[in-house]
Amino acid sequence: CGRIGKTGEVKALVVTGAIAAIVRETTARAAELAQRGMADDGWGPAPAPWCVLVLGSGGRGESALAADQDNAIVYDDGREGSPAADAWFAEAGQRIAEILSQAGLPKCKGGVMAANPDWRRSLAGWREEIGRWIGKKEGEALLNVDIFFDFAPVFGDRTLAERLRAEALEATSHAPMFLRMLAAELATKGTALGLFGMFRTEQGRIDIKRGGFLPIVAAARILALKHRIPACGTVERIEALAAQGALGPADAESLIRAYKMLLGFLVEQQTLDIAAGIAPSPRIEPGRLPPIRRRALREALRAGAAVGEIV
Repeated sequence: CGRIGKTGEVKALVVTGAIAAIVRETTARAAELAQRGMADDGWGPAPAPWCVLVLGSGGRGESALAADQDNAIVYDDGREGSPAADAWFAEAGQRIAEILSQAGLPKCKGGVMAANPDWRRSLAGWREEIGRWIGKKEGEALLNVDIFFDFAPVFGDRTLAERLRAEALEATSHAPMFLRMLAAELATKGTALGLFGMFRTEQGRIDIKRGGFLPIVAAARILALKHRIPACGTVERIEALAAQGALGPADAESLIRAYKMLLGFLVEQQTLDIAAGIAPSPRIEPGRLPPIRRRALREALRAGAAVGEIV
């Protein structure tokens, strides 16, 4: 990726956008093959209109070089609770996961896949689940919010996804305590900087995801939920917030610049690691950077650590 100035930032966005597009297209193809295979095997057509969603970074269009499966299913309420319908969508979820795994997209270690019953529901079922998340305000519910609310429809009846997003935004925008809890959760993500701005390294590396750009992603999501902004991409959310006056121009510019820069450092490190035979991860090695780029990294990390003040 070369130097991480404006060119490196653009390259990083192109790379992560391209990887996310591949994840989406591959998931759509897997769903198509699963549906076709089930028809051939006597399962018949889908018992109700349905839609496959890609979640998380793939949904945002921001996947790095270590992408895995994050997907879900939403289907029409007409056959909710029907054993035959439940069995059909369970089989579809399993087949999608296996096809994606065979295609080289690893299964999600956390089980965030339509193969898991928690991630395939009717529209009414998702409505109830979102209500439970809002009510719990803690633990796994908050983790699910991080993943779910970045969804993008890739296969099937996309009007179901549009209805789901509209209902989700309506519900969360009227849940101030829930949004405050999400904002408080930002403080637990930590920072990759320690005392006097020193990098907090382990074996010479920092986690640039958890301690860098993840707080920016989360802050943009929280504010988008609060202001009913349907955009999923982090930069698009920040730009929409600024356009609505919900985020000051200077804050928006600072967050976007920091996010792009941190993403650029990540993609660059992952590219170097792959070339060296090292599995890509969110961990980068600041010690390999020249002083001017270490300073740029430090400033971007500081901007990420300050998002709690904006939310």
